[in-house]
Amino acid sequence: MTEPTEPELIPASDACALLGISPATLYAYVSRGQLSSRPGPDPRSRVYLRAEVERLAQRKRAGRGAERGAAQSLDRGLPVLETRISLIRPDAPYYRGRSAVAAARAGATLEDIARLLWECEEQDPFAVPPPPAWPERVAALALDTALPPLERTMACIPLLALEQRQSLNAAAPVRREVAATLLRQNAALLVGVQPDARPVHRLLADAWRPGDAGFAGLVRSALVLCADHELNVSAFAARVVASTGAHLHATVSAGLAALSGPRHGGATARAHALLLDAEASGA
Repeated sequence: MTEPTEPELIPASDACALLGISPATLYAYVSRGQLSSRPGPDPRSRVYLRAEVERLAQRKRAGRGAERGAAQSLDRGLPVLETRISLIRPDAPYYRGRSAVAAARAGATLEDIARLLWECEEQDPFAVPPPPAWPERVAALALDTALPPLERTMACIPLLALEQRQSLNAAAPVRREVAATLLRQNAALLVGVQPDARPVHRLLADAWRPGDAGFAGLVRSALVLCADHELNVSAFAARVVASTGAHLHATVSAGLAALSGPRHGGATARAHALLLDAEASGA
């Protein structure tokens, strides 16, 4: 009986060469569970199973052909794209090369991160007047706190699109201003209040724990750290819809619909219910 041999491990540079990808994309494969990695010979390096890398490379080659562009974007149904927007590393998410953890520690708000992600440069889309009060056709739903937050938001955003005259304007400055207004409206819908010019973290914290500055800081940090997460399901769904030229309200609606699934954002509600059950049972 022969002794089992140790699996061959290769460094990141060899894995990238076999797959024809950049290190950033290699990390994306690992973060989505398509590849596994192990600590390398020094604390800052990682190594990969050659057999696993070669299987993935074979699947990538099989997917190429007439639909080469789509195959490079999707690998067996999982989105893997080069992106300059975000990178998930063990120490922190990075937004356009900047550490989200460092930004949160420095007091950045969600609006600051939006300006970075949207490449606003000198433009401040949040300097426009705050969103007006909810239109009559939306108000009854928007302020109904008996409705679940996500369902309330998904019901109202398509109606708000009817009030947005610039919804299909392709000019980047206009789209940023529409996005800024939509971000504020989305936050207000989630907690069932009127939209205003407060930073999003403050609007949410004031609805959940009025006057608690420490809690508001936690909400701010959480929003910064979750502002973008490469191509998770909801982000990918939103980007697919945006690629059709659909307006931003339709894009957000698609992302929220994907978020509602029990294997994505809906898992939060399940985890919360589990914690409530544990608390009630005294566990």
